[in-house]
Amino acid sequence: MVPREVNDYGGIRLVTVDWPIMLLEFTEHRVADDDLRAALARFEEIMRESYKTREKFSLVTDLSRIRQLPSASQRKIAADWVNGTRELTKLTNLGGANVTPSAVIRGLITAIYWLARPATPATFVATRDEAMQQAIRWLEQDGALLPPSVIALKDKLAQPARERQPSGWSLRR
Repeated sequence: MVPREVNDYGGIRLVTVDWPIMLLEFTEHRVADDDLRAALARFEEIMRESYKTREKFSLVTDLSRIRQLPSASQRKIAADWVNGTRELTKLTNLGGANVTPSAVIRGLITAIYWLARPATPATFVATRDEAMQQAIRWLEQDGALLPPSVIALKDKLAQPARERQPSGWSLRR
């Protein structure tokens, strides 16, 4: 079973609390290359556990807080990791919804995808709510059993925006 946990790697948060949704959240400041490598290594461990237990997941990557573009070395680390985990990704990840309100960040991710084409569907949205809705759709299309926390989130997101709390989705800490 994939552990329900929150891990922080120098501001990169990897969250599996609401599994089978995995949240990868980036901080506003640039992180160290070693922190990026550590986060990606843990991500890969979770994918391996997902494969062993046959628990597919949807990924939400929240890049909305980024204020500094990742360095060239980090873009290469990310591209190499995507290429190196391609087969495992196909077996475990139903798709990735990327929260990218900034056109610059969308362009950066597009550039990484030129270097390393994603192995599963990828979408770009402006808000975390939209990303969570897409992640849930992928899970439902695959016939995944949704835990109560994800069902509650789905119900909350189905309400008109004015009836929801401002964030739409609050990460438990």
